[in-house]
Amino acid sequence: MKYSIIFILFCVSHISFAKDVILSQTNIGALKLSQSSLVSFLDVKSAFPNYIVTHSIGSGDSADFHRIEIKDNEELLFYIESYFDEKTNKATLRFDIDLLVITSSKVIDRYGISVGDDVNKVIKQRGSNLVASANHFDNSIGNEQIYYQVQIPLSEKMKNKGLDYISPEGVTKEKIILENPIVTTISWPYPSW
Repeated sequence: MKYSIIFILFCVSHISFAKDVILSQTNIGALKLSQSSLVSFLDVKSAFPNYIVTHSIGSGDSADFHRIEIKDNEELLFYIESYFDEKTNKATLRFDIDLLVITSSKVIDRYGISVGDDVNKVIKQRGSNLVASANHFDNSIGNEQIYYQVQIPLSEKMKNKGLDYISPEGVTKEKIILENPIVTTISWPYPSW
């Protein structure tokens, strides 16, 4: 009996380990979010002491950026990016949060939605007063600083034509709702591009 209770507690604690990380319009876990305040690597590390927090300088099609990743022992939970501009560069210790992206189903938002849920759940939890937008390779649906990235699946007809994805341009909110794709990432305060 004693070992059964210990085993159950062990299982429950590991299942819900990251579920204490909840995204809202004003925070993720213990980290306060604001488009007007600055954050540092140490702020993030202090807000998530039980997680692996790393900092790197990233580059790509856009300006270079600070990238802070928050991981548990198994996977990337979410990351934060701050793009270099006239006030932010490689040496900057405190910077804006330009984008926060949740990549794991272990993190939920204030509506109970996580990566892997479908758009029907998003609509059920948030209502239909959401805005759809096109990103580079997928679409977003959301509002009020919390957005869900989705990819419309290809029909067999389109696959047979040799296409490997649907262009996000011209995809409407109604099409997203009709197709009911799964949420691939969740972002704050804008759709992830």
